[in-house]
Amino acid sequence: MAAPYTSECPLRFAVVGDSWVTEVDVLPDGRRQPKSLSANALKDVLQQRMGHVDFTVAGFPGLTTWAMHDICTSCTLRHAATLSAGCYSVGRYPAASQCELEGLPVIQDPCSVIEDIDVAVILVGSNDLLNAGPYIDQWSQEILWNLKTVRATLRERGIEVLICSLYLSEEQKHDDP
Repeated sequence: MAAPYTSECPLRFAVVGDSWVTEVDVLPDGRRQPKSLSANALKDVLQQRMGHVDFTVAGFPGLTTWAMHDICTSCTLRHAATLSAGCYSVGRYPAASQCELEGLPVIQDPCSVIEDIDVAVILVGSNDLLNAGPYIDQWSQEILWNLKTVRATLRERGIEVLICSLYLSEEQKHDDP
């Protein structure tokens, strides 16, 4: 991560995640419109402190860590933002299929890509816990694996990563990611 950031070379920041990042409103005419209240608040704070920030938002209501992993292995974060703006549901359909529908390239080797993002904040995990029900103990290791893999994939692409999620049990509270 290069510093200091200037108006000619701004911080390139991404926020990616579930409905904590972007919600979708259905307009009276049936069109869907994303709104990103949390992400926009973060953007405002960053811009107040740093000036211009190149800000990318990719939020998908209902997103799970499995779908987040799918996104990170299928497309860049900027392309994920394009899918988010189009209100695509990457949780229901593979991200690669959604990229193809939007005319975006699909990544063949997830670790061979260098992204033009300096820092990414990932907000995901609550939908996994909501859906786990009685299977939480079995799913918890998979959820952690997904989060660790997402972080490792993005780091391989040159991105500093901060993951914000819920911990699954008292024992896992101190586990890394």
